[in-house]
Amino acid sequence: MAVTPQITGKWQWDDLANTVLDTMERAKLRAVEPDMIDTLGGFATLLPPTISEFNTSRNGISLDYLFNIKFVSDMVTTLSAAALKG
Repeated sequence: MAVTPQITGKWQWDDLANTVLDTMERAKLRAVEPDMIDTLGGFATLLPPTISEFNTSRNGISLDYLFNIKFVSDMVTTLSAAALKG
């Protein structure tokens, strides 16, 4: 969910693309590895983590968040470039 920076009744492509990119950057800043949770003292109980299996081999099922982030970032970049040309 996102809110337009200016209420005009419709989104501007650059505003939407920048909102998505900013959201992804902020998500990376908030990311915590599972082994870091124990080092947070009692604070970790306030932050419900999302933990999922992750491995880099291609012979199992896991969530590769870096792949997802790169894919979305590449798509936003491609669509932004197309919007500027078009």
